[in-house]
Amino acid sequence: MKRSIEILILTGAAIGLMLSPGCKRFDVGVTLNEDGSGSRTVTLRAETIGEEGLEMELGEFRQLFGLEEKSGWTMRREAKKAEESAKPDVHIFTLERGAKDISSWRAMSGDIDIRGTLDKGPLENVMFHNEIEVERSDSNIITYRETLSWNELKENLVDMNAAFYSESAAREYPFLEKQDVDMIRDFLAGMAMLAWYVEEAADDEIDDEVYSQVAGEYITYKIADSYPGKDLSGFPASLDRIINDEGDDYLDRLLKEKLPGAYLAGHTDIVFTVTMPGKIIETNAPQVEGNTATWKYDQLLA
Repeated sequence: MKRSIEILILTGAAIGLMLSPGCKRFDVGVTLNEDGSGSRTVTLRAETIGEEGLEMELGEFRQLFGLEEKSGWTMRREAKKAEESAKPDVHIFTLERGAKDISSWRAMSGDIDIRGTLDKGPLENVMFHNEIEVERSDSNIITYRETLSWNELKENLVDMNAAFYSESAAREYPFLEKQDVDMIRDFLAGMAMLAWYVEEAADDEIDDEVYSQVAGEYITYKIADSYPGKDLSGFPASLDRIINDEGDDYLDRLLKEKLPGAYLAGHTDIVFTVTMPGKIIETNAPQVEGNTATWKYDQLLA
């Protein structure tokens, strides 16, 4: 008997960066059989190892993206066409695994595992990870669910950005006392986290200029009484410029220097193709053909 199928691919919160098109792409192919067994193939095609402004050795790239041989990954180089001789080698990494029954799928979690950095320290737990879950209900409906998420990236980026904004403001207004600079940093971090959660709940974006304008006006109001002889009328505009003009360049440098794995993930696309043994009754996939559903995500940070 053919079984009805419910399948979902869930993603964590977007980071919201301005990034160039991906030079790397994951292709994930999943086939699930009627008895719960199946196969999964993950392929990463890397047209470049590093990116512009971020040179990297192959070994470091494999460690950052969890593509090491000890984990079962194989690598081959794609032969170039004669007219492409000046281009770098294309590296293709592949991981193939099988599930003997429905309970075996969970063990495949973590085959997409990107570390933000290889360095030990406060950022060592930043990573991109997938979790797989396959279940069969009492009514014989099979659910395939795969969740993609970043661990500790959002929190660290918020804290580091807020520190940059407050320190930049302090350089332009050197009379600000330390407690006020700390207040600015903490307020901006809290406001950014709140904005992120509001965007998730509303499935919509808050304009950066609204964020910077509200923040600038509130901070000016909070600190004005402490500096009665100082002109703070230009503070909202200064903060707006720091956040919207200087912030993107800072974040680009920050990722390259501190979180190169996250930066490369921002130039990596991912495509899922899931083929099920019966009729698909519910899915969040944008494309369904027969019993096959397909998802495509452009850039794992965007």
